[in-house]
Amino acid sequence: MRKINLLILLCLLSVYSIGQRSTIESEMLYALEHAKTDSSKLFSLFLLIDHYNSTNPRAAIKYNKQAIDLAKKSFNEKYLGIAYKEAGTSYYYLGDYEKGVSFYLKYLRISENLHDSLGIAKAYNNLGMINMNTGKYKSALHYFSTSRNLKISMRDTLSLSNTYNNMGTCYRMLGDYKRAINYLNSALEIRIDQDEIKGIAESYHQVGTVEMLRGNADLAQGYLEKALAIKQELGDIYEIALTEIKLGELFRSQAEYAKAYTHTQAAIRIAEKYGSLEIMRDAYSELSYIYEYRGQYKKAINYNRKYQSLADSIEQQQNFKELAQLEAVYESEKAEVENKILRQRLVLDQADRERKEILIWAVGFFLLMMVMFAMLQYKNIRKRIKMNEVLVQQKEEALKQNNVLFQQKEEMFSQAEELAVQTEALALSKEELEKAKNNITSSIKYSLRIQNAIFPERKSLRKIIDYFIIYRPKDIVSGDFYWYAQSEDKQTTLIAAIDCTGHGVPGAFMSLIGHILLTEIIKSNKIYDPSKILNLLDKGVRNTLKQDITFNDDGMDVALCAIKHSQNKNNDVEVIFAGAKRPLYYFSDDKLLRIRGDIKPIGGRQSEFSTYTNYDLKLSKGDMLYLTTDGMVDQNDFLRKKYGTTRFTKTLSEIAYLPMISQKEALIYELENHQAAEEQRDDITILGVRI
Repeated sequence: MRKINLLILLCLLSVYSIGQRSTIESEMLYALEHAKTDSSKLFSLFLLIDHYNSTNPRAAIKYNKQAIDLAKKSFNEKYLGIAYKEAGTSYYYLGDYEKGVSFYLKYLRISENLHDSLGIAKAYNNLGMINMNTGKYKSALHYFSTSRNLKISMRDTLSLSNTYNNMGTCYRMLGDYKRAINYLNSALEIRIDQDEIKGIAESYHQVGTVEMLRGNADLAQGYLEKALAIKQELGDIYEIALTEIKLGELFRSQAEYAKAYTHTQAAIRIAEKYGSLEIMRDAYSELSYIYEYRGQYKKAINYNRKYQSLADSIEQQQNFKELAQLEAVYESEKAEVENKILRQRLVLDQADRERKEILIWAVGFFLLMMVMFAMLQYKNIRKRIKMNEVLVQQKEEALKQNNVLFQQKEEMFSQAEELAVQTEALALSKEELEKAKNNITSSIKYSLRIQNAIFPERKSLRKIIDYFIIYRPKDIVSGDFYWYAQSEDKQTTLIAAIDCTGHGVPGAFMSLIGHILLTEIIKSNKIYDPSKILNLLDKGVRNTLKQDITFNDDGMDVALCAIKHSQNKNNDVEVIFAGAKRPLYYFSDDKLLRIRGDIKPIGGRQSEFSTYTNYDLKLSKGDMLYLTTDGMVDQNDFLRKKYGTTRFTKTLSEIAYLPMISQKEALIYELENHQAAEEQRDDITILGVRI
């Protein structure tokens, strides 16, 4: 009875994931069909390619070709590089590593031409992936190490997790499980902190694999089952098959052959449907082992033959490609040799004719030169007599200059001794400065731990609302922070995005003051009205910083919303917004709208008697709220051009209908491609909420 219930549950999950996947595909295709500009079309194509790369790489190839052609047509070298990278990824998933390397190298060349450090780092990472999958683990580690160093220098934390994960995989294949676990856990920590769901699943899979090799079966099973659950929720077909095979291998090692068989058969069904030869090969190998351990030797031999046949077929395909390349090279070299021989014969005939003509001219020329030489010798003798007289005078002047130079040399030695003393003093000062810098950096990093400790837990917020957060400090600590609270009856949720004066350590101090004051207002006064909360916050900042006495100008800009969870008879959801120099963006009725908020900030020298305004909205289920600081719109590219409010508004209107994780990825993609290798200008915070 339990088995029947389990089968029914699996069927329901499959139907749900297929339905969800088809909805996402239809939304992406709709966006592509209605895109009006080349940039919008390329943006939609990249989202489709990324989706199909994880579900059906063969389908992604068609969109790759469209993206490459469109990027060439619009002369957009940056987007052409991205199209090459996505094409390399598609062929990588299909196991065609030769084409994958070709496209990744094109992507690397374009990134180098554009001085795009992030693109260069990604290209090295992808080349490392192909070397790793072809068994060249030491070469792969070289590529991954180069990519890691570039990402650390750029503080690209999210992308760095992928490189850590790949390095862990290489060390696993080399048998160094201790280093493997260290790198894989580093990747997992970053991905959990960044709420990167797909990456978390991959890390669970990799850690589970290493724990299995270390003999920790219970730990391995826990990690692998977590990975499978997330991949099934995402509908990532290729990755689901890999985890199914690994679970089959784990249960087989624990003599649980029925479970091993179930997981391996699931992988075979996926491979048959999507034509993945590598997955089919590995699944057949695992089934052969399962039947062998169960004593069913005929079936074991049968699946071993299937495994060998498929492995030989894959290898033969590779050999055919290499043979065709060798034949082409041979024919080319043969034709070149024949042409070279013909050219040499023509050159020899021409040289023989020219040699005879040269001999005739040479005799006449030699006689003429002899006459001219005699005349020149006579002139040279007369010149030498005059030059000797000049040299005698110059020698006398040189002796006088030597005496002067000797005196200058003694003065220079004296100055050099003084410089040596000053250099030694500077070296001591530099050491002291380095020590002071290290002490300051350590203190700031400890401040980051304190700041993170008081910020709200994302897991708790996810239980209340459907949201995504992009939080990127400019320095180690941040002047931006996000905040939320709930009323005692759980009927009202308050959310806010706050931009404090400055960034780094000064901004972080202001963020702590803001967080403490907001939390105290809610707990002590039981006030859930946004405008009243901002009035009390303004008063609290003025009193805390004694701004009436010190004339201190520090403050903060705030976007604050109260979401009422009780719906009226029209099923509308009430949202109340108040803003201090920050707007609210919201998407409703297929339009993106903007409420500017009040021009008065929190704190500073503005009039303390003016109040903040509430804006009451009636929204429907599925509408979007966006609360932001000014970090993304003020970020400049290499031409010093800001991203801008107009472009930001357009991007939000194009992505608002997408799933939350896709919206987050799309905004990060836009930001990174605009910023490229430029330094981050300010702290960046974007909070998106689905009603």
